[in-house]
Amino acid sequence: MLVGDISNEILLGNLLHTPTVLVRRSWVERVGGLDISWGNAGEDYEYYTRLCAQGPSMLIDASSILYRVGADDQLTRQDKLVDIARNNLRTVQARLADRCGSTALSRSVIRRRVAQSLAWVGNTEFDAGDRRASAKHLAASIWTQPALDRRMLVLALCAVPDSMVQLLKGVKRRVPRRHSN
Repeated sequence: MLVGDISNEILLGNLLHTPTVLVRRSWVERVGGLDISWGNAGEDYEYYTRLCAQGPSMLIDASSILYRVGADDQLTRQDKLVDIARNNLRTVQARLADRCGSTALSRSVIRRRVAQSLAWVGNTEFDAGDRRASAKHLAASIWTQPALDRRMLVLALCAVPDSMVQLLKGVKRRVPRRHSN
């Protein structure tokens, strides 16, 4: 059993699976409960970031759930990914704003996390066909943490006609992948 403060670490990604969480009623009352206005796409992550700020958390290292990704009835369906990514970004930005810059995470870690969240939104928007929104989020990601990486490629593809993107995807599928040892 491990006990500690994970209020900083949870900003790096959701560490908790809802069926495995037990919470003190006083903490739920203090944070105001689950905010249903976030919809069914990452609302639990936003909630857990508020809960973890209340005090130490406990981890009991025991298998307790089976987790399945991609089924039609799952939150991980393709049509939910844009909302999940957007709510992830909203959560990270809200918690960083709550803390007014006072966190144990370094500035470079925070920059990387924000850039990753922005890129996730941009990539899911691109996949959903919203090129304008995608370009905005990818450009913000690159501005936050500059690098020549996949974000630049997807940003460039935002300006390419859809027929050309489909053609490029077809070519990519036909090119064998190289595996390094």
